[in-house]
Amino acid sequence: MKSIEFYYDFGSPTAYLAWTQMQKADKARFTIEYRPVLLGGIFKATENKPPGTVKAKANWMFEDIKMYANNYNVNFAM
Repeated sequence: MKSIEFYYDFGSPTAYLAWTQMQKADKARFTIEYRPVLLGGIFKATENKPPGTVKAKANWMFEDIKMYANNYNVNFAM
């Protein structure tokens, strides 16, 4: 059986959308290993900034989230 390692941060809207799709995985074919992470720590370690703190990234991210939520038929509000 194949395994999916799902890394997520509870505060991440994109992780939430991905989680909604993980629930649809074929349990007979895949096991899911949930791996919580702290995105803030990852951003710090990689000297990166969260998308919400960079105007261009934030604008893109919010539109991207809306698009995926619509495609996934998931009710979503920030």
